[in-house]
Amino acid sequence: MRSHDIVVKLIEIWHDLIVARKSRLVEALTIAEDILLFFDDYFKSTSWVQSNCGLPQKSLNRSSLYLVEKNILDKNLDIKQKPRTIYKEIVKSWDGSWRIVIYDVPEKNRILRNKLHRVLNELGFKNLQRSVLLSPFASSWIVKKVEKLVEDPEKIFTFKTKISKKKSNYLVDSLWLLDDWELAARRLIKKLKDKDKVSIQDQREFWNLVSKHPKVPLDLLPRTWPLKKLAKVFVRYSS
Repeated sequence: MRSHDIVVKLIEIWHDLIVARKSRLVEALTIAEDILLFFDDYFKSTSWVQSNCGLPQKSLNRSSLYLVEKNILDKNLDIKQKPRTIYKEIVKSWDGSWRIVIYDVPEKNRILRNKLHRVLNELGFKNLQRSVLLSPFASSWIVKKVEKLVEDPEKIFTFKTKISKKKSNYLVDSLWLLDDWELAARRLIKKLKDKDKVSIQDQREFWNLVSKHPKVPLDLLPRTWPLKKLAKVFVRYSS
């Protein structure tokens, strides 16, 4: 069950709640949901959770109970209100739609311009030209998040358009540096296979690689894309 893994990601937050008496649960849930959506099929067993979070079952149960009491998880440990995330867009069947964003923020508003560009990059947009960015995700919530940053609607324009699969593949190959991620993933797969046990450093490398996964639909990635194999190997050698 994916929710068990989300609970693991929340263990650190649980201790923050005890020590600092403040909640970062919404942020934690979003991060956990983002990363773990890829791995529904691989991170299911409670034994894997126990062995890899470094806490006994009693502590896990206490954390789970807290989240249920706070109405964040239901009694089956599933998130009641799942946040909208980029990774949900990645696993959706792609409909061929792209979003194009054009903005015109003057030099005197450099702070806003830099923030806008940073948020666009976090959402998976890439520069086609200067101040012209595009993404294969067409969801309206993504556009609304960008538009909220700019008070003047005349400073930013968003378009939704269809692009052929052939041209879409060309854009993804040209702008998203797929080769770098694929090479790093295959290296880590080989590294994990050569070991009896996954080290802390290996785990950090794995999660860092996942967080940097190209923000494009899986439908636009090669059929031999190593993401699922990487997850399987990681779980197998972490158990």
